[in-house]
Amino acid sequence: MFESGGWFRRGRRVAAIDGVDLEVFQGETLGIVGESGSGKSTLGRMIMRLTEPDGGAIRFNGQDLRQLRGEALRQARKQLQIVFQDPFASLDPRQKVGDAIARGPRAYGSSRADAMEQAKMLLVRVGLNAVAADRYPHEFSGGQRQRICIARALALKPRVLIADEAVSALDVSVQAQVLALLAELRQEMKLAMIFITHDLRIAAEIADRVIVLQKGRIVEEGPTAAVFTSPRDAYTRDLLDAIPGRAFFDQPGFAGPAATRPTETISS
Repeated sequence: MFESGGWFRRGRRVAAIDGVDLEVFQGETLGIVGESGSGKSTLGRMIMRLTEPDGGAIRFNGQDLRQLRGEALRQARKQLQIVFQDPFASLDPRQKVGDAIARGPRAYGSSRADAMEQAKMLLVRVGLNAVAADRYPHEFSGGQRQRICIARALALKPRVLIADEAVSALDVSVQAQVLALLAELRQEMKLAMIFITHDLRIAAEIADRVIVLQKGRIVEEGPTAAVFTSPRDAYTRDLLDAIPGRAFFDQPGFAGPAATRPTETISS
C-alpha cells in the first residue's frame, strides 16, 4: 500500500500490487508488462524485498522470503539479483568498475584477489575486456555501463535475475545487443529471469511467458505468442494497438522465444 495526501486533503491508501500470484521457472524469462504506474517495478522490488509488501508470500525454493531474517535472508538474497533501468545512476562514480563487481563476492567471503579475477572474467563475458576493471564508470557509454551492471549482478552467481526496464534507457541498436546478451546468459547459467518492461515489442523478443499488469492487478497472462497475437483482455488489446508497427505480432512466423521449464524457482 502507498499513502497519498497532503495538508489540505485527506490521505488515501493505494494498493500498488493487489492479488498478484505468479511463478517463474528455471531457464525461462517471464515478462511483466504494463503502462507506467501499473506496479511492475514495485513488484520487482517486492520480490527482492527492497519494498516490503503488506501481505502474501514470496517463496523461493520452498522458503518464504518474507519470513527470513538475518543470515538466512542474506544468503537467500545472494541468489536473487536485480539490474535497474538507469546504468548511469546504478554505479558509484568514485569506484572503479572492478571493485564494483567484486564488492558482492567480497561481502560473502571471497578474497580480494579471487573476487577481482572473477570480475575481470565477467567483464570479458559481457563483451568488455579485463582492463575495464581499472577504469571508472564515466569512461563508458550507457550500453557499456549496463553490461557492467549485468556483470555485477552475476558476480554472486544468482539463480534469479530481475531486469527492471534494463534496456529502456539505451539506444535501439544497443538494446538489441543487451537483449541478446541477457538471452545468452539466461541459457548459459540456467537463470530464471523476470524482465520488466513497458515496451511490448521488447517483451516479445525475450519473454517466454508474459504477465500484463493494470493498476497492480494481473489482467492477462500466458505464452508470449498467445497473449500478443490473441489477447483476451481489452487492456492488453489497447496496449498492443498503441504500438507503432503493430503488424509485427500478426506475422505468420511470430511465435515468441522458446523456453524449457524444468523446475519451479520462485513464486509470489
